[in-house]
Amino acid sequence: MSETITLAPAGQHSPDYREVAQAFAECVRVLNYAIAPWTGWPGLIYPADVYDVIGAIKAGAYALQQAFGQMRGFLQDRLAAGRLRLDSGGDPAAAVGAARAHLAEAAAIAAHLYHRLERAHQAMGHVAGAPSAHHGDEAGGLIGG
Repeated sequence: MSETITLAPAGQHSPDYREVAQAFAECVRVLNYAIAPWTGWPGLIYPADVYDVIGAIKAGAYALQQAFGQMRGFLQDRLAAGRLRLDSGGDPAAAVGAARAHLAEAAAIAAHLYHRLERAHQAMGHVAGAPSAHHGDEAGGLIGG
């Protein structure tokens, strides 16, 4: 990625959707390192950190459903308008149909992920850390209460 990505869903956002998608993948990679204690950073410290990260990822899983639906719609519209072709010169209908089916399945998986994360988020809502003999008092209070 060579430029700054502007995140403004309702306003002026970065026009290159490919760079935004690549930034999404990079954000997940960076998150994996940020929450891992072996990277030289503290990683997760409090149960509230887990709660917050789950909440943010949950929102992303919910939004993925819309992204997959929009791509399915785009492919259907372009196919219906005769604006798609195969490199081999054949009919793109089967390939587009397969891609749309896989995107529908991905949307269903994203919905399932969202619901599982919602349950995890709720479960973490009243979890607090306990004092540790090695790290001092890391209780951090209740998350959701």
